[in-house]
Amino acid sequence: MVSALRRFPDRVAFRMDGEDISYSQAEDTLLRWVAVLRQRGFQPDQGVGLLSLNRPEAWFAQLAPALAGGGRAPLPLRRPALRGTSGAAAEAG
Repeated sequence: MVSALRRFPDRVAFRMDGEDISYSQAEDTLLRWVAVLRQRGFQPDQGVGLLSLNRPEAWFAQLAPALAGGGRAPLPLRRPALRGTSGAAAEAG
């Protein structure tokens, strides 16, 4: 994934609310997210549950755990039964 970002560093990866984020900016942000996970003790055998809106930050949050060697479980906003943490955690495993 990171190599794909490096091939076209000046291309626009995300455009939202009048702001452009280039591939090189996306790579930098993604690697900072990975570093924060590792600094906070994230281990390759761990996972992260994600509950977020459809924004560029959600993309970083989904990829960072995988790049740090772990897993991730997106938690759906539109399924009322899973909005509570117990239901979401149970489905995510």
